[in-house]
Amino acid sequence: MLVAMTIAATLPASGTEPGPPPVPVLDVVVPVYNEEVNLEPGVRRLHAHLAATFPYPFRITVADNASTDGTLAVARWLAAELPEVGVLHLAAKGRGGALRAAWSASDAPVVPAGLARQLVRFIGVGIASTVAYLVLFLVLRTGLAAQPANLVALLLTALGNTAVNRRFTFGVTGRAGYTRHQAQGLVAFVAGLALTSGALALLPAATGRPVELAVLVLANLAATLLRFLLLRAWVFRTIDA
Repeated sequence: MLVAMTIAATLPASGTEPGPPPVPVLDVVVPVYNEEVNLEPGVRRLHAHLAATFPYPFRITVADNASTDGTLAVARWLAAELPEVGVLHLAAKGRGGALRAAWSASDAPVVPAGLARQLVRFIGVGIASTVAYLVLFLVLRTGLAAQPANLVALLLTALGNTAVNRRFTFGVTGRAGYTRHQAQGLVAFVAGLALTSGALALLPAATGRPVELAVLVLANLAATLLRFLLLRAWVFRTIDA
């Protein structure tokens, strides 16, 4: 059972006067498909946790992805019992469609919770890729000038980075779309190459290896951020649909 959150940018002041039902500042969207057995205990645990720890109005939206079992009936029963629980039923299966529909209907601004998990995994992959890149650069630098060594090291690690992020960060398995993803990942590689090559071009010809590495680390930080944005917003944008 997957969970995505929508979080408001500002929180209401505590101690406000009673009035109309407050707009939730947290909307937890739970897309489900054939989760008849697991839905009730999962939603109840989530509701109890939020009620005990979150001091502001919240909503839990169960987005049913055309389930063929009793998932929708369980969701409606929970909504009837718990005022903070709502139900959204979609006739067509697809987690991405469920999330988009729920977020479009929500009156809380949207910030996907999956972003934090993806970012943590991407950083881990990025650290390993950066280490591999620097090692390759140093090895290649013994026989090549700085720019060619940078090109080869960055290209090899970019291919590996895209493959690992595809599976580990964005959860894409199988061969379908692999070539396209690698081709799109090369666009991110070109952007990273422009940043690192530009940084190297600004250095004097007599610059030592430690300064080169320090400059490349800084340039790679900027390239990594750009790569994450491109991978998330473009390369793997449609995987949830």
